Amino acid sequence: MTKKKFIWESIKLLGYSRFYVIWKAIVTLGASFFAIFIPFNFVFQIHNKPVLTGIHLFFTLVFLLDIFVSIMEAQRDDELNPYGEDLSVGRYLRRYLTIDIIAALPLSVFGIPYLQLFRLVKLLKVAHFMYMLRQKEIRYAGFLSLVYLFFWIAHVIHWLSCSWVSMIGIDPTVNTLTNYIKSLYWTVTTLTTVGYGDITPMLFEPYSNYRILFVILVQVTGVTGFGLLVGNIAGILSRKDPAKMRYHENMKNLTGLIHYRPIPDDLQLKIRNYYKYMYEKREGYDEETFLHALPVNLQEEVALHLKRDLVGTISIFKDVDAKFAREIAMQLKPEIFVPGDYVFKEGDEGHHMFFIVNGELEILSKDEKLISTLHSGDFFGEVALFKEQPRNATILANTYCDLYSLSKNEFDKVMKKYPKVAQEIEKKAKERGG
Repeated sequence: MTKKKFIWESIKLLGYSRFYVIWKAIVTLGASFFAIFIPFNFVFQIHNKPVLTGIHLFFTLVFLLDIFVSIMEAQRDDELNPYGEDLSVGRYLRRYLTIDIIAALPLSVFGIPYLQLFRLVKLLKVAHFMYMLRQKEIRYAGFLSLVYLFFWIAHVIHWLSCSWVSMIGIDPTVNTLTNYIKSLYWTVTTLTTVGYGDITPMLFEPYSNYRILFVILVQVTGVTGFGLLVGNIAGILSRKDPAKMRYHENMKNLTGLIHYRPIPDDLQLKIRNYYKYMYEKREGYDEETFLHALPVNLQEEVALHLKRDLVGTISIFKDVDAKFAREIAMQLKPEIFVPGDYVFKEGDEGHHMFFIVNGELEILSKDEKLISTLHSGDFFGEVALFKEQPRNATILANTYCDLYSLSKNEFDKVMKKYPKVAQEIEKKAKERGG
Protein backbone atom coordinates (compact mmCIF):
# COMPACT_ATOMS: atom_id res chain seq x y z
CA MET A 1 0.00 0.00 0.00
CA THR A 2 1.39 3.41 -0.96
CA LYS A 3 1.70 6.18 1.58
CA LYS A 4 -0.99 8.23 -0.18
CA LYS A 5 -3.41 5.30 -0.23
CA PHE A 6 -2.69 4.53 3.42
CA ILE A 7 -3.48 8.13 4.42
CA TRP A 8 -6.72 8.02 2.41
CA GLU A 9 -7.79 4.74 4.00
CA SER A 10 -7.00 6.15 7.46
CA ILE A 11 -9.16 9.22 6.76
CA LYS A 12 -12.03 7.02 5.61
CA LEU A 13 -11.64 4.82 8.67
CA LEU A 14 -11.66 7.83 11.00
CA GLY A 15 -14.73 9.25 9.27
CA TYR A 16 -16.60 5.96 9.48
CA SER A 17 -15.76 5.55 13.16
CA ARG A 18 -17.07 9.04 13.86
CA PHE A 19 -20.26 8.28 11.93
CA TYR A 20 -20.68 5.04 13.87
CA VAL A 21 -20.38 6.81 17.25
CA ILE A 22 -22.87 9.49 16.20
CA TRP A 23 -25.25 6.85 14.88
CA LYS A 24 -25.07 4.84 18.08
CA ALA A 25 -25.71 8.02 20.06
CA ILE A 26 -28.94 8.48 18.06
CA VAL A 27 -29.87 4.83 18.71
CA THR A 28 -29.18 5.36 22.43
CA LEU A 29 -31.44 8.42 22.38
CA GLY A 30 -34.17 6.31 20.74
CA ALA A 31 -33.82 3.49 23.27
CA SER A 32 -33.96 6.05 26.08
CA PHE A 33 -37.10 7.60 24.55
CA PHE A 34 -38.92 4.27 24.50
CA ALA A 35 -37.65 3.43 28.01
CA ILE A 36 -39.26 6.66 29.24
CA PHE A 37 -42.30 6.83 26.97
CA ILE A 38 -43.63 3.25 27.24
CA PRO A 39 -43.93 3.08 31.08
CA PHE A 40 -45.27 6.66 31.18
CA ASN A 41 -47.84 5.83 28.51
CA PHE A 42 -49.05 2.78 30.44
CA VAL A 43 -49.95 5.01 33.36
CA PHE A 44 -51.13 8.26 31.78
CA GLN A 45 -52.27 7.18 28.27
CA ILE A 46 -50.67 9.94 26.20
CA HIS A 47 -49.95 7.94 23.03
CA ASN A 48 -52.46 9.79 20.86
CA LYS A 49 -50.45 13.03 20.72
CA PRO A 50 -49.18 13.73 17.16
CA VAL A 51 -45.68 14.82 18.25
CA LEU A 52 -45.10 11.66 20.24
CA THR A 53 -46.45 9.54 17.39
CA GLY A 54 -43.97 11.18 14.99
CA ILE A 55 -41.05 10.59 17.37
CA HIS A 56 -42.22 7.01 17.84
CA LEU A 57 -42.19 6.36 14.07
CA PHE A 58 -38.84 8.10 13.59
CA PHE A 59 -37.02 5.96 16.16
CA THR A 60 -38.72 2.83 14.83
CA LEU A 61 -37.14 3.60 11.45
CA VAL A 62 -33.79 4.26 13.18
CA PHE A 63 -33.96 0.84 14.86
CA LEU A 64 -34.61 -0.82 11.49
CA LEU A 65 -31.65 0.92 9.87
CA ASP A 66 -29.50 0.06 12.90
CA ILE A 67 -29.62 -3.61 11.88
CA PHE A 68 -27.84 -2.86 8.60
CA VAL A 69 -25.40 -0.38 10.21
CA SER A 70 -24.48 -2.96 12.86
CA ILE A 71 -23.78 -5.61 10.22
CA MET A 72 -21.58 -3.16 8.29
CA GLU A 73 -19.69 -2.26 11.47
CA ALA A 74 -19.21 -5.96 12.32
CA GLN A 75 -17.79 -6.61 8.84
CA ARG A 76 -15.45 -3.67 9.20
CA ASP A 77 -14.26 -4.94 12.57
CA ASP A 78 -13.52 -8.34 11.03
CA GLU A 79 -11.41 -6.71 8.31
CA LEU A 80 -9.37 -4.88 10.94
CA ASN A 81 -9.24 -7.83 13.33
CA PRO A 82 -5.57 -8.60 14.09
CA TYR A 83 -6.35 -12.24 14.85
CA GLY A 84 -7.59 -12.96 11.33
CA GLU A 85 -10.79 -14.63 12.50
CA ASP A 86 -14.41 -13.93 11.67
CA LEU A 87 -15.50 -12.85 15.13
CA SER A 88 -17.62 -9.70 14.96
CA VAL A 89 -20.24 -10.71 12.37
CA GLY A 90 -20.83 -14.09 13.98
CA ARG A 91 -21.03 -12.53 17.43
CA TYR A 92 -23.55 -9.95 16.23
CA LEU A 93 -25.74 -12.57 14.56
CA ARG A 94 -25.72 -14.74 17.67
CA ARG A 95 -26.15 -12.08 20.35
CA TYR A 96 -27.75 -8.95 18.99
CA LEU A 97 -29.62 -9.60 15.75
CA THR A 98 -32.69 -10.96 17.55
CA ILE A 99 -32.60 -8.04 19.97
CA ASP A 100 -32.45 -5.51 17.13
CA ILE A 101 -35.31 -7.17 15.24
CA ILE A 102 -37.58 -7.26 18.31
CA ALA A 103 -36.78 -3.63 19.16
CA ALA A 104 -37.54 -2.52 15.58
CA LEU A 105 -40.99 -4.14 15.43
CA PRO A 106 -43.92 -1.69 15.79
CA LEU A 107 -45.48 -3.77 18.57
CA SER A 108 -48.08 -1.12 19.41
CA VAL A 109 -50.13 -2.14 16.34
CA PHE A 110 -51.07 -5.44 18.00
CA GLY A 111 -53.19 -3.59 20.57
CA ILE A 112 -51.55 -5.29 23.57
CA PRO A 113 -49.98 -2.52 25.72
CA TYR A 114 -47.52 -4.67 27.66
CA LEU A 115 -46.18 -6.18 24.43
CA GLN A 116 -44.36 -2.90 23.84
CA LEU A 117 -42.06 -3.66 26.76
CA PHE A 118 -40.15 -6.02 24.48
CA ARG A 119 -38.82 -2.94 22.68
CA LEU A 120 -36.81 -2.14 25.80
CA VAL A 121 -34.45 -5.02 25.02
CA LYS A 122 -32.64 -2.43 22.91
CA LEU A 123 -31.15 -1.19 26.18
CA LEU A 124 -28.96 -4.31 26.18
CA LYS A 125 -27.43 -3.10 22.93
CA VAL A 126 -27.03 0.38 24.42
CA ALA A 127 -25.19 -1.10 27.41
CA HIS A 128 -22.82 -2.92 25.04
CA PHE A 129 -22.17 0.28 23.06
CA MET A 130 -21.41 2.17 26.27
CA TYR A 131 -18.98 -0.52 27.33
CA MET A 132 -17.19 -0.50 23.95
CA LEU A 133 -17.00 3.31 23.86
CA ARG A 134 -15.49 3.38 27.34
CA GLN A 135 -12.90 0.79 26.30
CA LYS A 136 -12.00 2.77 23.19
CA GLU A 137 -11.91 6.27 24.74
CA ILE A 138 -9.41 5.39 27.46
CA ARG A 139 -8.61 9.00 28.30
CA TYR A 140 -12.27 9.76 29.12
CA ALA A 141 -13.12 6.39 30.69
CA GLY A 142 -13.69 7.86 34.16
CA PHE A 143 -15.96 10.62 32.87
CA LEU A 144 -17.93 8.19 30.69
CA SER A 145 -18.40 5.80 33.62
CA LEU A 146 -19.91 8.62 35.65
CA VAL A 147 -22.23 9.64 32.79
CA TYR A 148 -23.36 6.03 32.28
CA LEU A 149 -24.02 5.62 35.99
CA PHE A 150 -26.34 8.63 36.13
CA PHE A 151 -27.97 7.53 32.85
CA TRP A 152 -29.06 4.22 34.34
CA ILE A 153 -29.99 5.71 37.72
CA ALA A 154 -32.30 8.21 36.01
CA HIS A 155 -34.05 5.42 34.11
CA VAL A 156 -34.50 3.26 37.20
CA ILE A 157 -35.99 6.21 39.10
CA HIS A 158 -38.41 6.86 36.23
CA TRP A 159 -39.53 3.22 36.07
CA LEU A 160 -40.12 3.06 39.83
CA SER A 161 -42.03 6.35 39.72
CA CYS A 162 -44.34 5.06 37.00
CA SER A 163 -44.82 1.80 38.92
CA TRP A 164 -45.78 3.70 42.07
CA VAL A 165 -48.41 5.78 40.22
CA SER A 166 -49.78 2.58 38.72
CA MET A 167 -50.15 1.06 42.20
CA ILE A 168 -51.73 3.97 44.05
CA GLY A 169 -53.75 5.29 41.11
CA ILE A 170 -53.94 8.69 39.45
CA ASP A 171 -55.15 11.63 41.52
CA PRO A 172 -57.94 13.19 39.40
CA THR A 173 -57.72 16.50 41.27
CA VAL A 174 -54.34 17.39 39.74
CA ASN A 175 -52.90 17.25 36.23
CA THR A 176 -50.65 14.58 34.73
CA LEU A 177 -47.40 16.45 35.40
CA THR A 178 -48.24 16.96 39.07
CA ASN A 179 -49.13 13.28 39.49
CA TYR A 180 -45.79 12.27 38.03
CA ILE A 181 -43.76 14.78 40.06
CA LYS A 182 -45.42 13.61 43.30
CA SER A 183 -44.53 10.03 42.44
CA LEU A 184 -41.01 11.08 41.47
CA TYR A 185 -40.67 12.85 44.83
CA TRP A 186 -41.72 9.70 46.72
CA THR A 187 -39.33 7.52 44.69
CA VAL A 188 -36.30 9.74 45.23
CA THR A 189 -36.92 10.19 48.97
CA THR A 190 -37.37 6.42 49.39
CA LEU A 191 -34.35 5.45 47.29
CA THR A 192 -32.12 7.89 49.11
CA THR A 193 -33.42 6.53 52.46
CA VAL A 194 -34.62 10.00 53.49
CA GLY A 195 -38.18 8.76 53.89
CA TYR A 196 -40.15 11.70 55.30
CA GLY A 197 -43.15 9.42 55.80
CA ASP A 198 -45.63 11.86 54.27
CA ILE A 199 -46.49 9.31 51.56
CA THR A 200 -46.78 5.65 52.61
CA PRO A 201 -48.61 2.61 51.18
CA MET A 202 -50.96 2.62 54.19
CA LEU A 203 -52.45 5.95 53.09
CA PHE A 204 -54.15 4.46 50.05
CA GLU A 205 -57.24 2.32 49.91
CA PRO A 206 -57.78 -0.49 49.41
CA TYR A 207 -54.90 -1.42 51.72
CA SER A 208 -52.76 -4.15 50.10
CA ASN A 209 -49.63 -6.11 50.91
CA TYR A 210 -48.16 -5.83 47.43
CA ARG A 211 -47.71 -2.08 47.89
CA ILE A 212 -45.76 -2.69 51.09
CA LEU A 213 -43.62 -5.32 49.35
CA PHE A 214 -42.99 -2.88 46.52
CA VAL A 215 -41.84 -0.22 49.01
CA ILE A 216 -39.49 -2.75 50.60
CA LEU A 217 -38.09 -3.55 47.16
CA VAL A 218 -37.54 0.16 46.46
CA GLN A 219 -35.81 0.64 49.81
CA VAL A 220 -33.46 -2.30 49.22
CA THR A 221 -32.78 -0.99 45.71
CA GLY A 222 -32.00 2.44 47.15
CA VAL A 223 -29.52 1.12 49.71
CA THR A 224 -27.81 -1.04 47.09
CA GLY A 225 -27.79 1.73 44.51
CA PHE A 226 -26.46 4.26 47.01
CA GLY A 227 -23.58 1.92 47.88
CA LEU A 228 -22.82 1.35 44.19
CA LEU A 229 -23.00 5.10 43.49
CA VAL A 230 -20.60 6.03 46.28
CA GLY A 231 -18.23 3.16 45.40
CA ASN A 232 -18.23 4.01 41.69
CA ILE A 233 -17.69 7.72 42.24
CA ALA A 234 -14.83 7.02 44.65
CA GLY A 235 -13.31 4.57 42.16
CA ILE A 236 -13.69 6.98 39.25
CA LEU A 237 -12.09 9.83 41.18
CA SER A 238 -9.20 7.64 42.30
CA ARG A 239 -8.58 6.38 38.78
CA LYS A 240 -8.81 9.91 37.44
CA ASP A 241 -5.81 11.05 39.48
CA PRO A 242 -3.62 8.03 40.36
CA ALA A 243 -0.62 10.35 40.71
CA LYS A 244 -2.30 12.16 43.57
CA MET A 245 -3.05 8.86 45.28
CA ARG A 246 0.58 7.81 44.93
CA TYR A 247 1.73 11.16 46.33
CA HIS A 248 -0.47 10.80 49.41
CA GLU A 249 0.63 7.19 49.83
CA ASN A 250 4.30 8.26 49.75
CA MET A 251 3.65 11.01 52.28
CA LYS A 252 1.84 8.53 54.51
CA ASN A 253 4.80 6.15 54.34
CA LEU A 254 7.16 9.01 55.19
CA THR A 255 5.03 9.95 58.20
CA GLY A 256 5.06 6.36 59.38
CA LEU A 257 8.84 6.13 59.00
CA ILE A 258 9.39 9.31 61.00
CA HIS A 259 7.48 7.82 63.94
CA TYR A 260 9.92 4.91 64.14
CA ARG A 261 13.19 6.37 62.82
CA PRO A 262 14.67 9.77 63.65
CA ILE A 263 15.18 11.67 60.38
CA PRO A 264 16.60 15.22 60.42
CA ASP A 265 14.17 18.00 59.55
CA ASP A 266 16.20 19.13 56.55
CA LEU A 267 16.19 15.59 55.15
CA GLN A 268 12.44 15.30 55.76
CA LEU A 269 11.93 18.54 53.82
CA LYS A 270 14.10 17.25 50.99
CA ILE A 271 12.05 14.04 50.75
CA ARG A 272 8.76 15.94 50.85
CA ASN A 273 9.91 18.29 48.10
CA TYR A 274 10.98 15.31 46.00
CA TYR A 275 7.56 13.68 46.32
CA LYS A 276 5.90 17.01 45.48
CA TYR A 277 8.07 17.40 42.40
CA MET A 278 7.26 13.86 41.30
CA TYR A 279 3.55 14.61 41.65
CA GLU A 280 3.54 18.02 39.98
CA LYS A 281 6.08 17.53 37.19
CA ARG A 282 6.31 13.82 36.47
CA GLU A 283 2.80 12.96 37.69
CA GLY A 284 4.21 10.34 40.03
CA TYR A 285 4.21 7.69 37.34
CA ASP A 286 6.88 5.11 36.68
CA GLU A 287 7.06 4.69 32.92
CA GLU A 288 9.59 1.84 33.16
CA THR A 289 7.11 -0.35 35.06
CA PHE A 290 4.53 0.35 32.40
CA LEU A 291 6.92 -0.42 29.54
CA HIS A 292 8.13 -3.71 31.00
CA ALA A 293 4.56 -5.01 31.11
CA LEU A 294 4.35 -4.75 27.29
CA PRO A 295 5.73 -7.08 24.62
CA VAL A 296 9.04 -6.03 23.06
CA ASN A 297 7.63 -4.50 19.87
CA LEU A 298 5.12 -2.40 21.78
CA GLN A 299 7.84 -1.39 24.25
CA GLU A 300 9.90 -0.01 21.37
CA GLU A 301 6.98 1.91 19.86
CA VAL A 302 5.89 3.42 23.19
CA ALA A 303 9.47 4.24 24.21
CA LEU A 304 10.11 5.96 20.89
CA HIS A 305 6.90 7.96 21.23
CA LEU A 306 7.70 9.03 24.80
CA LYS A 307 11.30 9.96 23.99
CA ARG A 308 10.96 11.13 20.40
CA ASP A 309 11.23 14.83 21.30
CA LEU A 310 14.35 14.21 23.37
CA VAL A 311 16.05 12.12 20.71
CA GLY A 312 15.27 14.80 18.15
CA THR A 313 16.81 17.60 20.23
CA ILE A 314 20.16 15.87 20.82
CA SER A 315 22.58 17.08 18.16
CA ILE A 316 24.31 13.72 17.66
CA PHE A 317 20.93 12.03 17.08
CA LYS A 318 19.67 14.42 14.43
CA ASP A 319 19.06 13.01 10.97
CA VAL A 320 19.56 9.39 12.11
CA ASP A 321 17.41 6.61 10.70
CA ALA A 322 14.31 5.31 12.46
CA LYS A 323 15.94 2.03 13.49
CA PHE A 324 18.64 3.81 15.46
CA ALA A 325 16.10 6.15 17.10
CA ARG A 326 14.00 3.15 18.12
CA GLU A 327 16.97 1.29 19.61
CA ILE A 328 18.42 4.25 21.45
CA ALA A 329 15.01 5.15 22.88
CA MET A 330 14.65 1.64 24.32
CA GLN A 331 17.94 1.97 26.21
CA LEU A 332 17.29 5.36 27.80
CA LYS A 333 16.39 5.03 31.49
CA PRO A 334 14.71 7.89 33.41
CA GLU A 335 16.47 9.30 36.47
CA ILE A 336 15.73 12.23 38.79
CA PHE A 337 18.16 14.40 40.72
CA VAL A 338 17.15 16.96 43.33
CA PRO A 339 18.86 20.33 43.83
CA GLY A 340 22.27 19.87 45.42
CA ASP A 341 22.71 16.27 44.23
CA TYR A 342 25.90 15.25 42.46
CA VAL A 343 25.28 13.23 39.31
CA PHE A 344 28.94 12.25 39.54
CA LYS A 345 32.23 13.74 40.71
CA GLU A 346 35.55 14.19 39.01
CA GLY A 347 37.57 10.99 39.22
CA ASP A 348 34.54 8.68 39.48
CA GLU A 349 34.38 5.69 37.16
CA GLY A 350 32.15 6.34 34.18
CA HIS A 351 29.34 3.88 33.52
CA HIS A 352 26.65 6.11 32.00
CA MET A 353 26.14 9.10 29.78
CA PHE A 354 23.18 11.39 30.44
CA PHE A 355 20.63 13.37 28.44
CA ILE A 356 18.80 16.31 30.04
CA VAL A 357 15.03 16.41 29.64
CA ASN A 358 14.32 19.20 32.12
CA GLY A 359 16.40 21.11 34.62
CA GLU A 360 19.73 22.87 34.99
CA LEU A 361 23.06 21.34 35.98
CA GLU A 362 26.48 22.87 36.65
CA ILE A 363 29.85 21.59 35.41
CA LEU A 364 32.37 22.12 38.22
CA SER A 365 36.12 21.84 38.35
CA LYS A 366 38.00 19.81 40.94
CA ASP A 367 38.00 22.80 43.32
CA GLU A 368 34.20 23.28 42.83
CA LYS A 369 34.51 26.29 40.50
CA LEU A 370 31.81 26.76 37.86
CA ILE A 371 32.96 25.85 34.36
CA SER A 372 29.69 25.83 32.46
CA THR A 373 25.93 25.27 32.79
CA LEU A 374 23.87 22.55 31.11
CA HIS A 375 20.19 22.86 30.18
CA SER A 376 17.40 20.87 28.54
CA GLY A 377 18.58 19.10 25.38
CA ASP A 378 22.25 18.93 26.46
CA PHE A 379 24.08 15.70 27.14
CA PHE A 380 27.17 14.85 29.16
CA GLY A 381 29.26 11.94 30.38
CA GLU A 382 30.06 10.62 26.92
CA VAL A 383 33.82 11.22 27.29
CA ALA A 384 34.25 8.69 30.08
CA LEU A 385 32.06 6.16 28.29
CA PHE A 386 33.71 6.45 24.93
CA LYS A 387 37.29 6.59 26.15
CA GLU A 388 36.84 4.40 29.25
CA GLN A 389 38.51 6.88 31.54
CA PRO A 390 37.44 8.46 34.88
CA ARG A 391 35.17 11.48 34.93
CA ASN A 392 37.06 14.66 34.13
CA ALA A 393 34.56 17.03 35.78
CA THR A 394 31.90 17.22 38.48
CA ILE A 395 28.20 17.56 37.59
CA LEU A 396 25.90 19.15 40.17
CA ALA A 397 22.09 19.46 39.91
CA ASN A 398 21.15 23.11 40.30
CA THR A 399 17.38 22.44 40.10
CA TYR A 400 15.17 19.38 39.99
CA CYS A 401 16.43 17.51 36.95
CA ASP A 402 14.80 14.90 34.75
CA LEU A 403 17.49 12.93 32.95
CA TYR A 404 17.75 9.88 30.78
CA SER A 405 20.83 7.70 31.25
CA LEU A 406 22.47 5.34 28.78
CA SER A 407 24.66 2.63 30.28
CA LYS A 408 28.09 1.77 28.88
CA ASN A 409 27.11 -1.78 27.95
CA GLU A 410 24.03 -0.71 26.02
CA PHE A 411 25.95 2.23 24.58
CA ASP A 412 28.59 -0.12 23.11
CA LYS A 413 25.97 -2.46 21.65
CA VAL A 414 24.09 0.31 19.88
CA MET A 415 27.20 2.10 18.65
CA LYS A 416 28.59 -1.07 17.06
CA LYS A 417 25.49 -1.22 14.90
CA TYR A 418 25.83 2.44 13.91
CA PRO A 419 29.51 3.32 13.33
CA LYS A 420 28.68 6.73 11.85
CA VAL A 421 27.00 7.81 15.06
CA ALA A 422 29.94 6.43 17.01
CA GLN A 423 32.27 8.63 14.97
CA GLU A 424 30.08 11.64 15.68
CA ILE A 425 30.21 11.00 19.42
CA GLU A 426 33.98 10.51 19.28
CA LYS A 427 34.32 13.82 17.48
CA LYS A 428 32.12 15.53 20.05
CA ALA A 429 34.13 13.96 22.90
CA LYS A 430 37.34 15.40 21.50
CA GLU A 431 35.80 18.81 21.10
CA ARG A 432 34.72 18.77 24.75
CA GLY A 433 38.19 18.21 26.08
CA GLY A 434 38.51 14.47 25.50
